[in-house]
Amino acid sequence: MAVVTCPQCEAPLKVPAEWSGKKVRCRSCASVFVAEPAARPRPRAAEPTGIPDERAIAKRTGKQWEVGETVALSGRPSPRPRGTDDVADRPPLPPLAQAIGFLPFLGAIGLMTVGGAIGGGIGGGIAGAFVTANMAILRQTRLSMASRAAAVVAIGLLSNALLIGSTVWLVKRSAERKADGAPSVVHVPPPPRVQAKESPGAPQAPPGFPGAGRGTPGFPGTAKAQAAAGPGKPAPWGRDRLRVADESGPLGRPDGDAYKTALGPFEATDDPAGDCRISVDGTSAQIEVPSGLHDLVRRPGSRATAPRAFTTVEGDFFIKVAVPPYQPPRGASPMGPGAPYHGAGLFLMGEDGESMRIERASFVRDGVLTTYFLSSYQMGEWEPKEEEEAASPDGTCYLFAERKNGKLVVGTSTDNATWTTSQPISFPSARVDVGIAAVNTASRPHKAVFRDIQLRTP
Repeated sequence: MAVVTCPQCEAPLKVPAEWSGKKVRCRSCASVFVAEPAARPRPRAAEPTGIPDERAIAKRTGKQWEVGETVALSGRPSPRPRGTDDVADRPPLPPLAQAIGFLPFLGAIGLMTVGGAIGGGIGGGIAGAFVTANMAILRQTRLSMASRAAAVVAIGLLSNALLIGSTVWLVKRSAERKADGAPSVVHVPPPPRVQAKESPGAPQAPPGFPGAGRGTPGFPGTAKAQAAAGPGKPAPWGRDRLRVADESGPLGRPDGDAYKTALGPFEATDDPAGDCRISVDGTSAQIEVPSGLHDLVRRPGSRATAPRAFTTVEGDFFIKVAVPPYQPPRGASPMGPGAPYHGAGLFLMGEDGESMRIERASFVRDGVLTTYFLSSYQMGEWEPKEEEEAASPDGTCYLFAERKNGKLVVGTSTDNATWTTSQPISFPSARVDVGIAAVNTASRPHKAVFRDIQLRTP
């Protein structure tokens, strides 16, 4: 056996004589060096005693130097022996260790794909810091390879979770920027509607229909039409119909007290598009309408596509509902250049093709939200006649409709105490589908909620 000394920690090692000149690993510091027999120390000449020598060797002990280590008088520690080049070189890392060390770059690639140059720069910087830490851990020879691999994998998972979370946030942020931003809520009156001009070949409304003679001085609902109808005779339905504010409520019966028979939940639903969700629970209901065109207006060759829940009633009836605020419409309208629109309220459909809708309506144009009450009468596929009244975008809206002896009255309220009602109009259909409906013409979903639904008959 031969005794060799480790050049790093100076620990003596016993190795077989045939290992002389070969690389060995120190058991104390794990350094690798060439095994060479330790040289015998040369005898030192005795120094004269009592004679001071300026080149004497000083010894220091403490935290700065090791006990017994010789240093020069200048205070600089004497350099320790360095190994040869092949000893100083560290062993190469296994390919698997290198692969797991670069795990953080997976998340950086995803961040760069979504965020472009900015996302790639941020992700690359974060990933580079984690990779540097991984490589430093992998080269710690004092730890076992299993411990180093576990630490690197943990860092890789943590970094990828951070980068993937940033990627998901960036994707959502990008999607929100592409869609129209949230509109600013501004309480403004609805803009006046311009009546569309009919083409020469367009069908004309029959005599007596609310819309016949449109554009003439006697257009139904105008002041001149009211004067022509004579005292005590209300003019037919029209855009400029007279409205009255009555604190006593609709025809003196704000809660339908004269209608003793309370009908239960709606007995039927209609979802022409087949993609909506209608749920009715006693006196409450909810209609979820996805993006796309879901309207109540009937056009030539096509039927209404908005979802509704209703009960078929014969004779007189009274219906009332409260519509709380809903999310404003966002996104472009699939109908083309028109503004995105949301609506929720009452819908009456007679068996003769006439219909009436009273709803809480809102649309967004140029980032401004407009909320109002909409009343719309339509016969068959003729152009509907509409009227608007400004409403608050924050409060609950109350709507009612009452038919008595073939005359229909509708009204709106913002406090359930003071009502704005219409003049009675003719609504003679024997059987009427009375219920609720929701309209959506925006590219974002619409969820309408209905509360305190009352449907009564005499």
